[in-house]
Amino acid sequence: MAKKINLPEERKFKRFVGPKFEKSYDPQTNDFVITGYFTSDNVDKMGDIITKEATRAAIADYKQFPTLRLMHQPIPCGKVVAIGEADGLQWNQLSARIVSDDVKKLVAEDILMAMSVGIIVKEFEPVN
Repeated sequence: MAKKINLPEERKFKRFVGPKFEKSYDPQTNDFVITGYFTSDNVDKMGDIITKEATRAAIADYKQFPTLRLMHQPIPCGKVVAIGEADGLQWNQLSARIVSDDVKKLVAEDILMAMSVGIIVKEFEPVN
């Protein structure tokens, strides 16, 4: 049975971690770039909290293979071109160039409107 977590209201699960991502398109280069939030330090849908510190610590490893995937599946759809504070964004923001024409259409039509981080938990601390 799942353990109930009592957290302050501002830390409780929110469906989207931020506003819809921003979209930009350059018809001369055919570059389609999205920028938005990929995580927060609030409770996520699975009941987990990914802290700022954990996110910051993971960014360097992620930058080695900055593939953007579609809906947590092994389907590459773009490349992350900037992520986190070292690249001039917020700690939990990224910019990615979308290369999949199908995904470009889904983003353009507001079918895909937000980002989510996929994680492999290496360490955790239970929250009472």
